[in-house]
Order: sequence, then structure tokens, then C-alpha cells
Amino acid sequence: MRWQRRLQKGLYEDPHLQAVPFWPLTDGEIYYLYWFIQGGIMNVDTRWALRRAWGFCPRHAWAALAVEMAFRSDNLLGPAILYVDLLERCLTAFRRSGPLQAQRLLRRLRPAGPCTICDMGIYWATKGAAKAEVLEQGHRTEALVDYALRYQRHWQSSVCRLCAGESHTASSLATSMLCRLHIIEQGEPTLERQLQALRSFLEATYTHMSALDRSYMLEHKGTAKPEDRAALLTAVGWLNGWRPLLALIQPAR
Repeated sequence: MRWQRRLQKGLYEDPHLQAVPFWPLTDGEIYYLYWFIQGGIMNVDTRWALRRAWGFCPRHAWAALAVEMAFRSDNLLGPAILYVDLLERCLTAFRRSGPLQAQRLLRRLRPAGPCTICDMGIYWATKGAAKAEVLEQGHRTEALVDYALRYQRHWQSSVCRLCAGESHTASSLATSMLCRLHIIEQGEPTLERQLQALRSFLEATYTHMSALDRSYMLEHKGTAKPEDRAALLTAVGWLNGWRPLLALIQPAR
């Protein structure tokens, strides 16, 4: 399968999309994600596919969040459930000790399946029966930009320095932290050096994400703090890379 060759490098993204700008999304992507946020994430097969792939590729991880916010603003229960689940699985892997820990952890951090959206070729799909107003609203990224800028001071120290890049105007945000994709790319020595720091970072992110998830329950409604809300961006960025978000907010800086 074509995605298996991509997995040898530690990440999956449709090779035909490598030269395509992250934004704007196509009508086909918006149409698919519009229906996905209606409850597709709760489908058992979809959940297992997302677990195997550690979510989506960078493009579609941020695309899913942008479309979710375009229609639901700050009501982000679906993404909260997904990223709490993924972080929990990640921490389980980090907490396993023993010989060759970094080597075994690196293997677990690699995806075991493709980005489901790439694999279905959604980029080239038609708008289907989507109404014009749905596509228009789905193209709007202002909600994600506003959310990112509003909580920036809480997530900016987590930006992967390799995602930011030396030429990026937001490079001052970057720290020594690397995202999952670049840890896989850099290999075992890098992971071994950052093992304890990464574990502490992921535990803190998981705690904030759990608080965000809980805040959508009726009895805990409105309890999420700014750092809890920012943790959603941190989780997406660490698991799936930061480049699409940085490309989106750069003009706003």
C-alpha cells in the first residue's frame, strides 16, 4: 500500500500534497469534515483508524480543527475527546521502562496506518451535495486564528523549532521542543536526550486537556482555564506538527 512506504519515514501525508499550500482547503475537504464533525469521530472504526495513525496528517489535523471552530466556535468537545484519547495512549507508551526504552518508544510513536482523509483522496473530491453557505462558512479560518492568538502565551513555548523554521517570522516562539513527527525524523539519540522532559510536557498537556474535556460536562461547564484551552493547540501541534497553524497565523502577526 502506498502509505506503508511513507511510514518508513515516520509520517504519512499524501505525496501529491507536498507542494500544495496548507490553506485554503478544497470544497471536498470541507464537505467531508463538515459531516465528520457531526459525529463521525464517534464511529468505532474511525476511532481505531485515528489511534493507529496518531490522528491525521499535519494538513488535515489542523483542517479538522479549523472546520470544527468555523461551525462551533469554542464548543470543541469532539477534538477534546480525540486528543485526550491520543495523549493517554502516548503517555502509556512513555511510562513503559526497561532496556532500549527510546528505541521501543520511537517504534510506538510511528503511525501504524494512514491519514484517513489522505487515504480516501478527499482533496480531489467534489463538493457533493454541500450547500453554498456550508462551504463558505467552512472556508473561514478566523475562528482558529482568533483562538490561537487569544491563548498564544500558553502554547507558544511548545512550538517545535523545526516546524517553525529559521525563516519563519514566529521563530522566536520556538524552543528546543520537537514535535512527534520531527522526533521520529531525528531518531533515537534525540528522543533519548529529551525523554524525561517530553514525558513531563505530555503529562502537563494531558492534565490540561482532561480539564478541557471535563468542562463540556454540564456539571463542570465553564470551568476550563485559558491554559486548558491552549492545550488543545499544544496537543495537535505536538502530535501532528505545527506548520499549518504557523502558516495561518503568520499574516496576523
